[in-house]
Amino acid sequence: QLEMLMDNVKQSHVKAENELEVQFQKVEFLIRSWKCEFDQELKDLYRRQRANVQRQTDHLQDIASSLSKALLRAKDSKWRRFYYFSHRGSDSQSFGGSHGTCTRNYG
Repeated sequence: QLEMLMDNVKQSHVKAENELEVQFQKVEFLIRSWKCEFDQELKDLYRRQRANVQRQTDHLQDIASSLSKALLRAKDSKWRRFYYFSHRGSDSQSFGGSHGTCTRNYG
């Protein structure tokens, strides 16, 4: 009787170990799956963030380029007016613009 009881305990122990091993493998598989999904989500998030940063950088570069061109046009226009009025040979200089005309008399 005792020997049968010991065999039953031993078989139950082996069965429990096998079930535990199966459960452990399932958990291990789930962890690997979740890690894979998590890694993929991280990669996707990184890719999206990088694309957003690139779009913002491109937008800022476009703004900087536009401002640079506007500044060059303004400087060019200013120097053209300066050249025109300095070679005009007149005592008065008129600066026209969208806000009217301002006349300066020197004499």
